[in-house]
Amino acid sequence: MGWLPFGSKKAHAHIQPDELPVPTCLKPYFVPDVVKCSMTELTGSIRCSCGANSFRAISSEEPGLRYRLCCTGCGQDVLLFDAWQHGWDALVCSVLPEEEAVPEHAESCGRCGGDAFRADVWVEPVEREEFVSDIPEGLTEADWVNAYTWFAATLTCARCGRRVRDWADVETG
Repeated sequence: MGWLPFGSKKAHAHIQPDELPVPTCLKPYFVPDVVKCSMTELTGSIRCSCGANSFRAISSEEPGLRYRLCCTGCGQDVLLFDAWQHGWDALVCSVLPEEEAVPEHAESCGRCGGDAFRADVWVEPVEREEFVSDIPEGLTEADWVNAYTWFAATLTCARCGRRVRDWADVETG
């Protein structure tokens, strides 16, 4: 068996893609890998609303704070993760990083120097029952999809195929 990008859990029962707990910020762009997705582990690729799957990858210089993509087809910005607004710590615990103005940098391929990437993401959702049993004030049951506990992303250079496996790897709760 080959290397699995983020985990090895397999769905035990077929789950419809629209039933998956995809975080709101990713929903318009997330293309699930239905073989690997389950209610406790989401794995899939990112596709822009224009249909392109090639992006410039931009992250905060301080790891774990902000990850976004800029579509090379239409220029649309796709915010993947922002520690000030996404995940369990930000949503449920109001645990936010100290400094909000953090410089960003664009990723480039270490092999060929290319700046266009395909992106795969992995999200570890919190169990719905855990969230619903004690919904924090100001949130609703529908917010459970945004209270995930881990976010990760892997990039693959669109030019040479080199993988950047740990581009994003953030425990959020």
